[in-house]
Amino acid sequence: MATKQSAAASPAASPPEEIIIRTRTDLKRLVISSESNTLIIDDGFTPIPSVSQQVISSDGTWLVCLLKQNAGVWVLIRNLQTLEDVLLPNTERVHNVSLSPLGTYLLTWEKATEGSGDQLKVYNLST
Repeated sequence: MATKQSAAASPAASPPEEIIIRTRTDLKRLVISSESNTLIIDDGFTPIPSVSQQVISSDGTWLVCLLKQNAGVWVLIRNLQTLEDVLLPNTERVHNVSLSPLGTYLLTWEKATEGSGDQLKVYNLST
């Protein structure tokens, strides 16, 4: 015999939110569960992003990598003299990176979408 289920179904549980934070020495993953109101800090998180493109400046000062992972796309800029890293914000649509001949400027090309701004962005690496 079939059992009746109530008409008021409980809402589907939302998946936990994940945030990845890059520190000077490593990456940390924060998992926030809205259902149980908990925060988990995963210190041993070591994702291996896929490097789809990398460019080194002609003088060997800059390394620029286009990193792709399930969560998105990042542009990583590493100063090879100081070993400092910078992740560019809002790079989820970037498809190509390039450096100017003197290594002064970084150029990113983004896929065009309706309502999007400029496809070509130029960043001054000396600032």
